[in-house]
Amino acid sequence: MNVTVLAMRIWSDVGSVVKIEGVPSDMEVDQTVATVFTGHDPQLEAAIRVVLEDLGKSELQEPKRPSSGTHM
Repeated sequence: MNVTVLAMRIWSDVGSVVKIEGVPSDMEVDQTVATVFTGHDPQLEAAIRVVLEDLGKSELQEPKRPSSGTHM
């Protein structure tokens, strides 16, 4: 059996480095092997539910097109 661990460095919005530990969850979702085995992904389903709820709370705004001199 092989186990691969991705180690990377991420800067959070407050400037601290998040390394190995991950980012604290906004919400907890129970995910059991039995639920996944039946074809459900509780974490994905919860994320979709939250996004759809948030979409209903505010108006969508057209994104502003960057100026031609802006490079990514």
